[in-house]
Amino acid sequence: MCFSSKYDGITNYRLDRMESVEIIDEPVNDGAIIHSVDVPDFTKQAFQMYGGPIENAVLQFSYKLIGVVYDKFGKDTMMIRQDENTCVATVQIQKSPTFWGWISTLGKDMGILAPEALVNYWKNYVKGLSDT
Repeated sequence: MCFSSKYDGITNYRLDRMESVEIIDEPVNDGAIIHSVDVPDFTKQAFQMYGGPIENAVLQFSYKLIGVVYDKFGKDTMMIRQDENTCVATVQIQKSPTFWGWISTLGKDMGILAPEALVNYWKNYVKGLSDT
């Protein structure tokens, strides 16, 4: 999270996705100084927004989502290939609206295999969406 003079505001960047990062010697933008007081409030909000009980979940997903799963859970995530199109991984998730939103965006290419309580919660969550 930092101030971007290009966007004239606070912007999030993925450091793990950057290549050829270098330090340059130039003055700090005045906007960055003004927005520096926003950082504690932002991090507090982000923490609360992503909070939820942590659970182990067995996810089944399309082989084309391997990169997505690595991005979400880390490059050390152990994945098992079930067949030429499908993988399975056991990961720690935070049972939160953010997780359900993430898994929803992946559609039929991602599913939850276990634990049964989490599978049932997911089914009820999806059913509840169609009831509104």
